[in-house]
Amino acid sequence: MSGARRRAALALGTAALALLAGLALPGCRPRQSAEPGTAPAAAEPAAGGEESVPPPGRGAPVVSIRVVFDVGAVDDPAGKEGLAALTAALVAGGGSRDEGYFALQERLYPIGGTIRGWADQETTTFVAEAPAEHATGLYAVLRSRLVTPRFDAADFERVRSAQVAALATTLRGADDEQLARRVLELLIFEHHRYAHLPEGTVRGLAASSPDDARRFWRERYRAGNARFGVAGAYPPELPEAIRADLATLPPGAPEREPLLPASPAGLPEVVIVEKPSPAAAIALGFPVAVHRGHPDFAALLVAMSWLGEHRTPYGRLYRELREARGLNYGDYAYAEHFVESPGTRFSAPGHPRSQQYASVWIRPVAPANAAFALRAALAELDRAIADGIPREEFERQREYLRQSLTLWRQTPDQHLGRELDDHFYGTPDGLARLDARLAALTPETLQAALVRHLRADRWKAVVVAQDAELLRQQLISGLPTPVAPADGAGPGTGDIPEADRRYASWPLGLVRASVFVVPAEALFETAVAPWRARP
Repeated sequence: MSGARRRAALALGTAALALLAGLALPGCRPRQSAEPGTAPAAAEPAAGGEESVPPPGRGAPVVSIRVVFDVGAVDDPAGKEGLAALTAALVAGGGSRDEGYFALQERLYPIGGTIRGWADQETTTFVAEAPAEHATGLYAVLRSRLVTPRFDAADFERVRSAQVAALATTLRGADDEQLARRVLELLIFEHHRYAHLPEGTVRGLAASSPDDARRFWRERYRAGNARFGVAGAYPPELPEAIRADLATLPPGAPEREPLLPASPAGLPEVVIVEKPSPAAAIALGFPVAVHRGHPDFAALLVAMSWLGEHRTPYGRLYRELREARGLNYGDYAYAEHFVESPGTRFSAPGHPRSQQYASVWIRPVAPANAAFALRAALAELDRAIADGIPREEFERQREYLRQSLTLWRQTPDQHLGRELDDHFYGTPDGLARLDARLAALTPETLQAALVRHLRADRWKAVVVAQDAELLRQQLISGLPTPVAPADGAGPGTGDIPEADRRYASWPLGLVRASVFVVPAEALFETAVAPWRARP
């Protein structure tokens, strides 16, 4: 690696070892001047006269710091589900040993700094951002929270109340579309260590205390399971300061039992979440033994993007359900667990998982058409598996994804987050590798991968809707469920297009015992799935 490339780098490392410090990633680099507000110099030519590729955000006068610990919801103690998320929120949004929460916030506000943190299933991520001239002040606040958190009782109550409200009020009561997606996670991973959401359970949060969070931090936040990165126009001494400070945490890494693969989906099952709602929200999916480091990930990415790229108006499902039939607003499909990066159509970094699932999101649908929409999505998935993607559409979708990869890291922080996720998956230069696999993909190799990993007869689904018993009868009856007229008068008596007939009669393979009705208020109370706990 040339000296020029080392200077044109974002810094990644671990607390105990400079594993990737100075990794040659284009554009994000230490500030070349100690003068406040000085923008970084242009990238210097690499060895051989080639100029490093300028990434999105190069020269942005900001600094982004990410610190990742290998600790998450899978480490929650039994009966205290959500403790990892509570601890992360309390560290990111609480006080330190020497200063209270409000004093630290008063230090962040004048410099335009933000600090946030969250726990996912296997990792906990902290992100700090500010204008570059305030990098030192930003890190001083982040350091005090990470290395000497306070765990004040008042901070704990504030954070816990917000977390309980997010589960019991916002998710259960005010966000049907996300509710369907989150309950689908629980259904797919019901017998796995992902069996509760990272946010926890209402009772698990109620059973947790500031002492529990303090103990969890002390036992789990270790020098040996910490990684970090710095991006943007940062002071050249900052990476070493972070490494030295994280090294003051207890040495080593806590033991964690290996995660076993998720069980195959098995026979189809549906959970109907019953609540007053003018429309139905649908999520369906199944576990897949594919993540970003797997050779078949590119194939699944193209196929699911072709079915329905997140918040875009051209996917196969979008054309069939919205454009051709006017049934709903959006129809999207995902090759992996997806958390939206705010303000974009792309996934947010910082949520890597070793166990993944493919899914389809249908939002929102008139309750009378929920069964038809579910059947149509399964029929189109089965068609993709059986017939593949038409070559012209395959080429267009593959090229779209290759052109989109740069947009996955539009800012220094997104760039940094992607690189840290690559660490998790063991795929350095992950986007370059993905682009190479996309370039090598053919319609034939794509279809072969779909046959290996996807099944349209082995799936799980969640529908959030009112009149749950009526929908249940529709799903288990085996009778066709044609599109209901817009006036609600019931199925039409005229000619029904052949495609509609195929969708309406698609075999679901459901029986009464495989369709569960659960009131929304029963969700997220404990780690026991309420559809199993009820008679």
